[in-house]
Amino acid sequence: SWTESTPLLGDQSMAGFGAAGWSLRGHLIVSTHEGDMLQWDEPNKKWNLIGRSISPRFFHRFLPVDANTLVSIGGASMEEGKFVQLEAFA
Repeated sequence: SWTESTPLLGDQSMAGFGAAGWSLRGHLIVSTHEGDMLQWDEPNKKWNLIGRSISPRFFHRFLPVDANTLVSIGGASMEEGKFVQLEAFA
């Protein structure tokens, strides 16, 4: 069954807007439209800020390139428009 978690960090009115997520090394990683890279801390039931995107974006996708690296693909931002370059996160 579904349960609610602690809200994502960031601007609460838009925190989950266009977010991307993936499991990396057994941890849920989420990238918000503000560029925050968050990791879910299951034992403590909270989100931890673990980094910042070089190019914050929304409606992007994560894909793993190996066991330790995610690549952010596509998306857009109000400042930059559509993204064609990839961004790696390890």
